[in-house]
Amino acid sequence: MIFLEFGSMSKKRLLVACWAIVAMVWIAMGVGLALGMDTGLRIALVTAAAIALEAGFWITAAILGVSVFESRKRIWRYITGKSGDQSGE
Repeated sequence: MIFLEFGSMSKKRLLVACWAIVAMVWIAMGVGLALGMDTGLRIALVTAAAIALEAGFWITAAILGVSVFESRKRIWRYITGKSGDQSGE
């Protein structure tokens, strides 16, 4: 596990910057696909978007100090606002 020692505001800024970059890469991919770029460029854009998203998850896990195996579950719970309880009550 990687633990980074930052203040809460620094963590928030790092997370915002990280996910802003991920969003920009995905927007660039969408624009490239919408403009009908050639196949080689489309593959490069999709690959870059996939790598950026994966890096976003890993960086978020590192900043929040979450184990790699639990990172996605916790991040999606945080984003969707769902608790871990699946009992249906």
